[in-house]
Amino acid sequence: FFFQKPASAGAASGEEGWSNVQRWTRSLPGGLVAQKFIILPINEHNIHWWVAVVCHPRRALGPDVLGAQEAPPVLMAEQPRIVCLDSAVEPLPKDRTMEFLRGYLRREWRDRHPD
Repeated sequence: FFFQKPASAGAASGEEGWSNVQRWTRSLPGGLVAQKFIILPINEHNIHWWVAVVCHPRRALGPDVLGAQEAPPVLMAEQPRIVCLDSAVEPLPKDRTMEFLRGYLRREWRDRHPD
């Protein structure tokens, strides 16, 4: 349900879709981006479920969004990534969904860190 809500109302990107759910994470300390892992169940076309796991989302934003001159060295286990867990024999491409999630996370970060 989480992914379907921001993608509704004609939102073309995650940054646009953020406004559909902006209040959902306001009471979460540090916001969604501050979490170590974000687990998102996703329903494709109302027929197939799969899971996206966003690992270290804050690091995925990179130094350009975080405002740092250089990103600190990161251990391999702490590399940012989005892991797709899909049981389909021939799963559909996830590129559009991944870009949507990245846009949502960028917008969530900007809302929490306006300066």
